[in-house]
Amino acid sequence: LKCRDLLRSLYPTRPPLEEVQIPGTQLRFDFVLPQRRICIEVQGQQHFDDNRFFFKDKMGFGQAQQRDKRKQKPSIVSR
Repeated sequence: LKCRDLLRSLYPTRPPLEEVQIPGTQLRFDFVLPQRRICIEVQGQQHFDDNRFFFKDKMGFGQAQQRDKRKQKPSIVSR
C-alpha cells in the first residue's frame, strides 16, 4: 500500500498499472510504469523467510524464490 501511494504521488498524471501479467507466463509484476519502462516487484518478508503462513512446505518456498528470480530478468510488458 505504501509503494502504491508513493508511486501515485510521484506520477499523479500517469499512475502505475497494477498486477500486470508478464507475457507468456503466469507471473505478474506488482506495478508497471510503461511510460518509464519500469516494472516493480515489492518484496515482503515472505520472499526471504520460509513461513508456513505463506507456504505449506519448503518446496513451495523454493518455488516462490525461483519465480522471484525469473522476475529479475529483463522483461517486456505491453499494455
